[in-house]
Amino acid sequence: MANCKKIKDDAINEINTSYNTIISSVAINIEDYRKKGLDPRKYNPGPGKPLVDLIALTDELNERKKQNIRDISKKVDEECLNDNEETLQTLVDLAVIWVTDGISTILPKHMTHIDVKEILNGKPLGGKNSVVNKLRDDMLDKLGLDEKNDITIAIKDPVKTTTKVVKDILSNVGIHI
Repeated sequence: MANCKKIKDDAINEINTSYNTIISSVAINIEDYRKKGLDPRKYNPGPGKPLVDLIALTDELNERKKQNIRDISKKVDEECLNDNEETLQTLVDLAVIWVTDGISTILPKHMTHIDVKEILNGKPLGGKNSVVNKLRDDMLDKLGLDEKNDITIAIKDPVKTTTKVVKDILSNVGIHI
């Protein structure tokens, strides 16, 4: 998507305009009913039709509007993220070609590929099969440290481990987060 913010803003404005028009119309009916001393929760749309709760209808319309805005925002954000990832991946691939003086174009892809998606997902050392992670796993194996060992867990996910330790310490002194 070329201009994600504009697309998102336009879609949200369209949703707001559509729903606000209907909600305003219902609000006018609510006000008219109240002026007449009638209960807007028992609006009569015509003979033989069931009564309508205009207050509940307004609440439901507002909730639907909010949900539609959340849905469209999420969809546009996901599309933009995918576009940004593709653009970043292309830039990184070009940088690798430049840095390796073109040699990367004749080598197998796995030897020089830098996966931008893994970096954006918080794995700057690459995915499970990256050279760095393979070396780390081999060293841990040679040291006899299995997957459930506290040291292995701390080395593989230091942020999560540190967060857990800090929460445990705070919890022990009566601070719960």
